[in-house]
Amino acid sequence: LKRYPMASVDVVHEALAPPGEEVRADGFRPSPWLDAFGPGYIDLAFHAARAADAKVRLVYNDWGFEQVAAENDRFRARTLRLLDGLLKRRVPIDALGIQGHLSAFGNRVDQRKLAAFLHEIETRGLRILVTELDVDDTGGPSDIAARDRAVADEARRFLDVVLASSATRAVLTWSLSDRYVDPPDEWKLKLMGWRFRKTPYDAAMRKKPLWQALAQSFAARRA
Repeated sequence: LKRYPMASVDVVHEALAPPGEEVRADGFRPSPWLDAFGPGYIDLAFHAARAADAKVRLVYNDWGFEQVAAENDRFRARTLRLLDGLLKRRVPIDALGIQGHLSAFGNRVDQRKLAAFLHEIETRGLRILVTELDVDDTGGPSDIAARDRAVADEARRFLDVVLASSATRAVLTWSLSDRYVDPPDEWKLKLMGWRFRKTPYDAAMRKKPLWQALAQSFAARRA
């Protein structure tokens, strides 16, 4: 970390079981780290990262905070318990990374619940980073313009809440261009020429409505 300075680093990524996939009573995601060290591996990772760099922002990164379902409620509560434990043990954590994998036609962002959750993060003295923003257009119409509008609208609804929080420090997208986002294992979609519209630029690197939504949201935050 000292050789290649960074503003922030995801120290631990997806340590909790994702919404709807709780397979352990303690809520942790099964992993070799958990098997070898128990839940204490999270503490060890953050202490090691801080020993390596005294200034970099140390982040716990996960997903599933935005939606309305009961399983998302449980996940938000489980995340707060995790963070409270880290803070109580004086683990050097600085921020929560919210991946922001949204859905334009599926499980939509619940603005009220997201705002309440971000307020909880803020009251704990932690910063917020959006680390992997994209908007899945699966289930949308074949009309590209309609899908692009829905993707942009969902991103704007999300950013309206996230950027309203004084704790938010960064928004990063999960890739920049649809050129690099292929339907995984969906060979039929590939043969039909269907392509995801998840990112700010299309496959020809042209700006899409999602780019405009991001730019407008950032401009409103600065105003």
